[in-house]
Order: sequence, then C-alpha cells, then structure tokens
Amino acid sequence: MIHNILLVAMREFRQITGMRSFWLTLLILPIALAIGPIATKLMGSDKVQHVMLIDPEGREAIAIASRLDSDRQRRILTALSRYAQRYDLDRADPAALWAQHDRLYDDAQITAFVKAGGMPVALATMKRAAKPETPAFDPPEQDFMIVSTPPAIAKADPAALDRLLKPLIQPSEFGDKKAKPLDYAVYIPRGFGTSTTAARLWSSEQPAANFVQSLQSVLTLRVRAAYL
Repeated sequence: MIHNILLVAMREFRQITGMRSFWLTLLILPIALAIGPIATKLMGSDKVQHVMLIDPEGREAIAIASRLDSDRQRRILTALSRYAQRYDLDRADPAALWAQHDRLYDDAQITAFVKAGGMPVALATMKRAAKPETPAFDPPEQDFMIVSTPPAIAKADPAALDRLLKPLIQPSEFGDKKAKPLDYAVYIPRGFGTSTTAARLWSSEQPAANFVQSLQSVLTLRVRAAYL
C-alpha cells in the first residue's frame, strides 16, 4: 500500500514539475517577496493623514498638535522597547525607558523620553550592544501631519467654514480628481470650554479612532479645567 502511494506521489510530482507554470511561479515568488516590503514602504507615505486646525485663539491647536506628537512618540518608544527586547539590546542601558518592557508608557515618561533625545539617542545607545547582524530599526509610520491653515479660512466667519472646507475635504466633487483630500479639519471656537459653542470636526472619510480619542482627550481636559 505504501509503495503504491509513493508511486502515485512521484507521478504527480513529475506532472507538476513538467508544467511551465510551476517554474514561472518559482521565478516570480522570490521577486514578489522582495518587492512586497518595498511597495509597502512606498505606499506608507500615502497613509499619513493631514489635519487642519482652525483655532482663533491658538491655544487648543497647540494642545492638539502636542497630543498627536506625544502619541506618535509613545508608539516609537513602544517599538524601540520591542526592538531592544527582541535583539537583546537592553544591556546597553538597563535603566533606559526602552529597556522596560510590556508596559504602557504614561505622558510623563514620554516627555522624559523626548527630553533625553528621543529615538536618535536611543538608537545610538543601543548600537553599543548591537551585533553586526542586528537589523536596522524600522520606526512606526507617521499617522498625522498638521498642515497650515490658509488665512481665508483662519479668519473666516464660522458660518462660512462648511463652504470653504468642502472643496478641500472632497476635491473630486469640485472637479479636481488628482488632489489629495484634506483628511481632517477641526474648528475650536473662541472661548471654548466656557461658551456654549461646540467644536466641530470635518473628515473626508470615517474618522480614525486614534485621532478622535486624541482630540477628545484635549477638548475634554479643557472643558473640565474651565469648570474647576
């Protein structure tokens, strides 16, 4: 029985290897595996979402930008920690934040990480313990980028914002098929937190959860501070 099975298997193998498509697949597969990471890296730049902050007082815009940057630094620090743990780099500086694994870094630790030099200093320190075969660190992609607010929008009457922002949020509906849509526009009214006027958010698609959470954390903190 086993002999018969082996004979069938050999016959199937010869038939498969005799097909031209089999050898073409063997040639294409390594190329696909090599191109895949490169294509992903090139496409990653398109994933950065652009954010416009419209804030007449400027206070909340600074806080939102700071929060988005802090969240990115947290992702970088977490990735550095995993990188150090995976390639046994903790011994370069056992007291460093990135040598403390499996934890959620709080805002104070993120501030300390940035003040200490952030990713460049961390990588320079890890290099002392790295082996020749240790791969380079691949940082997380940037999620959000703050774009400048045109003066016409920054100084516009709040009632006109819908009209002014729609061509930026949905350019294809206005005949510009090549323009990349503005992903988010956030309006924070004067006296936010003490007045009854609410902040507003426009988005080209369903808002990302991490963006909404960051935005809510800043605005909620402002409202709470106003009533203390």
